[in-house]
Amino acid sequence: MKEELYKLVEKIESLKNKKDIIKALDERYILAGKHFKIEDGIMKKIIRNKDKNIQRLMFDNFLDDVENDRSKQGDIRQKFNEAWNKIKVKRSKKLSSSKKLGVLINTLESFSSFGTSTIPQKEFITTKSAFIVNNGVPYLLTAGKRSFFGMIDEEDADGGLCRMQKSSIKLISALNLARDEGEYNFFIGDNEYYLNADFYDLNSKELDQNTVKEIKKTITLLNKISIFHSEGSKGKFCTNKLAKDEEDRCEKLMKKIDTSNGVLMRCLYYYTKACAFKNHLILHEEANALLCFCLDGVTKLLMEKYELEKIADLDDLLIKNFGCPYATWLKECYDERTDYVHPHNRFNQDWYPNLMPCSFLEAFILARVMLNIYILEEFVPKDDDFNLEVYLENR
Repeated sequence: MKEELYKLVEKIESLKNKKDIIKALDERYILAGKHFKIEDGIMKKIIRNKDKNIQRLMFDNFLDDVENDRSKQGDIRQKFNEAWNKIKVKRSKKLSSSKKLGVLINTLESFSSFGTSTIPQKEFITTKSAFIVNNGVPYLLTAGKRSFFGMIDEEDADGGLCRMQKSSIKLISALNLARDEGEYNFFIGDNEYYLNADFYDLNSKELDQNTVKEIKKTITLLNKISIFHSEGSKGKFCTNKLAKDEEDRCEKLMKKIDTSNGVLMRCLYYYTKACAFKNHLILHEEANALLCFCLDGVTKLLMEKYELEKIADLDDLLIKNFGCPYATWLKECYDERTDYVHPHNRFNQDWYPNLMPCSFLEAFILARVMLNIYILEEFVPKDDDFNLEVYLENR
């Protein structure tokens, strides 16, 4: 294959005719396709659709495999670039647009001290985002426009440290909030690929079953040409099936979560990250802190929603309207947040924050309950969570 590549480089240097040069430039991708054993039909589709990202990545990985000398790699790329400049092909508006409808594909990683992370047993597909499994490997899909700066949505984080999209946060948090107990603790990996939907005849407005089926074919291709390297994620996940009532709750949450509510989305963002951190022992303190930040926000949201002035009023409202006795826990979480964020505080000046395992587990219950109350206006108690009669007697 290496000899064929160098013959192609010699050939392209001697060509003058525009059509011959274009054909020869496409031959480099055909060579790469042969190297990765990609079916002819798929290769024709790649050439025809002119998906420059896949073409470039496929050729780069092919070049890394057949030529180890970086200097020679640079020479080869330069020869192809010179041939391209000869013909001065004008890029169509379709290809050069800074914003295009498409789908961001993220690999999901196992993030656990215990060897495996928990993922849903069933795929969840919404119009803007989806959790899917392809060849035993989980992925997160996010549909939308991608700007020059990489944002999927104009309202998403503008080039900051946040690496998630609102529609992704909405889906992951809904899956977790729907559960009666436990959390899904997969993590969004660094490996991502943005798929221009119109190149692959996808539904450019929203995700659906047919769109996902086509995307899965592309994911298989991306793995074959060594873009994702996600096959190694197999076996690092265990599945958990949502009960029927939990599935129904997840659907209600997806309808009710308002992505235009910045404070709510911030709370869900913190909650989502805390769920991912829960199974990693060294990050338990960070997960606890994120839950405290989340609860600080949702407390304010509840007080604004019901026009309350004091935490004590929230305590009475939660018991009267929902039969939920958790308001005093919110004060404890606020104190824990103070201890964690401020090393010099009135509670503790030891070298480590005074966070207890029981508080850590209770914070997950509390965050799930309070977010459900705010979003769905309902409280589904668990027998092992609390004893309301005992609580009321001791108030």
